[in-house]
Amino acid sequence: MNDPLLEALRQAATWPKALHRVASAGGEHFFAGFHHLLPGGMPSDPQIHLSLGPSGQVIWQRGNGPALVMYLLNWGMSAGWRLQFQVEQEFDETGDRPLYTVSIVGVGEYTAHDPLTATLQSLALAQAREAQR
Repeated sequence: MNDPLLEALRQAATWPKALHRVASAGGEHFFAGFHHLLPGGMPSDPQIHLSLGPSGQVIWQRGNGPALVMYLLNWGMSAGWRLQFQVEQEFDETGDRPLYTVSIVGVGEYTAHDPLTATLQSLALAQAREAQR
């Protein structure tokens, strides 16, 4: 499956202490907010556990999308970046819908129709810039 959000989650799992990823035959699992890994690689008592099934279904085992967005924003601030989160309404012929922009001061910004994608992609910009240093 070539899903941009899935790719962004996989990328975030490579950042130190951001997300932890476990792949299994039944899909992929992403964890956040845990203290340590248990033998076998599973996190101990995570605050957030998102499972993605093989056909793309999203199952929140623990936590939810807003909790993951807040966790990732906090992770970015802990990394020393100044973040700004903005929501505005976009109007067009199909109606109105929210538009989310996450800016990292001095790095760049990413705008998307969902807050998780905007957050992950803006943090990816910051991580890429950090890796170039």
